[in-house]
Amino acid sequence: MLNKLYRVVFLILMWFNCLYAAFELHCSSQYPLPDIYSTSPVLNMMLNNMDKTGFAPKFRLMATYKNQFNLKELTYNSIHGVVRFRRFQLGIKLNEFGPEGLYKERVAETGLLYILRNRFSIGLGLSQYQLAVRGLPRSNIAGINLGCVAELEYGLIWSVYLHNIILSSSQIAVTDLPKIINSTFRIIPTAKLQAIIQWEQDLLYPGRLGFGVAFQIVKWLSFSVGYNGNPGQLVGGLQINKLKVKIEYLVSFHQELGISQVLGIGYHINR
Repeated sequence: MLNKLYRVVFLILMWFNCLYAAFELHCSSQYPLPDIYSTSPVLNMMLNNMDKTGFAPKFRLMATYKNQFNLKELTYNSIHGVVRFRRFQLGIKLNEFGPEGLYKERVAETGLLYILRNRFSIGLGLSQYQLAVRGLPRSNIAGINLGCVAELEYGLIWSVYLHNIILSSSQIAVTDLPKIINSTFRIIPTAKLQAIIQWEQDLLYPGRLGFGVAFQIVKWLSFSVGYNGNPGQLVGGLQINKLKVKIEYLVSFHQELGISQVLGIGYHINR
């Protein structure tokens, strides 16, 4: 009965609001947990994986599965790869969300980050959307993303990310896609402890504050806990790093809608 009710709500949101990419999970629902960015846009993920020396992992390939509120209609899949060469870092990501025949969203992303100095980097990204909504023509939209990251003090890193700040489409009103500004502070007092505070502001909707803390229990195992506002959700996660293989598991809890889960599996080389 509840599943049928959720499906009805899903249909109402899609048809009466007519918000293309309103469920664009890889940005607006990113989790405020250190080193957990599997569902973020690839450029934002790269910005927030810079370490205290200004360098990110040399290579990473990761696949991610996410399900919201135990509804198969709210399932997100992605695969991304990031490679660093000297002072450049290139990322590519493919995302897919939604059921066929109702609302299907596919996004191809690229991001390029340049390390100007060890303490400052700038980035440019491109998102190509393909949206299919029942009863409406298939649409293709391009969005441009910008970002920068700076180490203000040793162990204090600040990043700013502008999502879909410039949009281009000849088919639909580009104002229907979310335009989001994300500002994130990362505090790294020791190698075994990190904290994150982030503010996310959609230009059309109220912003939200999120924060989280990660503890390294042993060399290969970390635990994270955090809170996402608007709507309020408690978030927890485990990260396993063993033999260059990284496994992420996250769970978030909404008081009325229940739990959402994320599983990511990847391979990475730090240096």
